Amino acid sequence: WHPPVIRALIMGSILMIGSAYGRKGKSLEALFVTMVVMFVLDPGVVESISFWLSVSACVGIFWLHPIIESRLGDKSFLFGKTELLSTWSAQVTTMPIILGVFGRMSLIALLSNTLMLPVVPILMLMGVLTMMIPELFGWPTGLIAKLIIELVAIFGV
Repeated sequence: WHPPVIRALIMGSILMIGSAYGRKGKSLEALFVTMVVMFVLDPGVVESISFWLSVSACVGIFWLHPIIESRLGDKSFLFGKTELLSTWSAQVTTMPIILGVFGRMSLIALLSNTLMLPVVPILMLMGVLTMMIPELFGWPTGLIAKLIIELVAIFGV
């Protein structure tokens, strides 16, 4: 099991249990409790880059995103203001770790991830439909997957 998966599982469980007891979910607090639980269960997780990237992405989504959104007000976007701001916030808060660990940072990461953002949920839905009726949805799902692969090839250089 990978640390980001465990983080998501524990954090989701904390929030769902709290919701079942009528408590409003406080994501940053749930993230903190999750980190403590993970450190207790596996102190070695502190050395996991994927753990820190996952945690920093959550911090971006739960802390930075609302700040940016409040400053933007009701400005309209072409699509998915929440999705865009979540993606951008997560990228901003993971940048220091990426730069520190890998010694370099993609200059076009925000652009490339923004371009991919509307395509990924479509691919996920098409994947589910393909599992149910492969004869009907297989080839369009393949085309969408190929589009994502091409975008990765273009922007991944």
